Amino acid sequence: MDYLFDLSLLVISGCSAIYCWNLSRRLRALQNLRSGMGQALVNLTKSVTAVETNAAKLNRETASSVAELRSMMANIDAAESKVDILLETMDRQARETWKDHRTKVESTRSQIAEASAEFEGLMKDARSLASLMNEQLIALTRTADRIETMSRDVKTAPRASAAAVQTAVPTIDRPVHRAAAQTKMPAKAAAPAVSATAAKSIADAAAAADIAKPAAAKAPTPKAPVIDLPKPAAQPQPAAAAAKVAEKKTGENVADLVAASKAKQQALAKAVARAANLVAEDGQGADPRIAALARKIAAKSGAEAAAASAPTPRRPRAANPFNERPAKQA
Repeated sequence: MDYLFDLSLLVISGCSAIYCWNLSRRLRALQNLRSGMGQALVNLTKSVTAVETNAAKLNRETASSVAELRSMMANIDAAESKVDILLETMDRQARETWKDHRTKVESTRSQIAEASAEFEGLMKDARSLASLMNEQLIALTRTADRIETMSRDVKTAPRASAAAVQTAVPTIDRPVHRAAAQTKMPAKAAAPAVSATAAKSIADAAAAADIAKPAAAKAPTPKAPVIDLPKPAAQPQPAAAAAKVAEKKTGENVADLVAASKAKQQALAKAVARAANLVAEDGQGADPRIAALARKIAAKSGAEAAAASAPTPRRPRAANPFNERPAKQA
């Protein structure tokens, strides 16, 4: 029994010695900071220290960033009301601007529509007046042709009496013709009557003159003064002289009608040109076709006004701008 107890103590003592030797060995390894576990502990300690330093630095930077972020959030909170006011102001200004723009567009369109309607009405009136003037010029041309035919017939009948002239010419109902018709011839100077062709030409000329009379009365230019010739004494006068006087007065009357028509045409051309210029100036941004038509009509009206202001030719038929001279009747 004692032997076993001693043996166990010996084993326990040996194990304790081995454990102590191992611990001493490990302690020396730990105490060696250049290699082994000591170096690992030193490196780990340095790493932990560096991490702590970096963590402290990051904490300081985070704290400063948080402070700056708080100040920025405060500024944003303060500027939020200003931004709301600015957005409301911009929205209100945008609505007002759009409303003004829409009002201007509508007013411009209405003005363009009114100008277009006025221009179309003016052009319609101009076309109607041009058609009427064309008819008047045709009637005047026919009158001139018939008067020439009458004068030729009168010249071919040198023995025509003044009584025949007085019965044919005064039907035109003009003062200048009444002055020519006042010349009387004695009974012994009676001659054969005017031919049937001359009488028909005189009647047609009288009818055409009566038709053209209202147009001449409406002309804007004043009428030429009527020359009332004094009544001659009761002396015999050749029939050829009476016919020449009647032809001269008839030509003056026709010239007055042509002058009145040309004055009316010139006034119309000026009015059309002025209206076209107004449409071309006020129609900016409108339909380009209307502006182009206005410029074209203004140029054409200016040319017509210049042509109308040209000297009046001797014969009215040569001044016909429509070149629609009718065929001369036999």
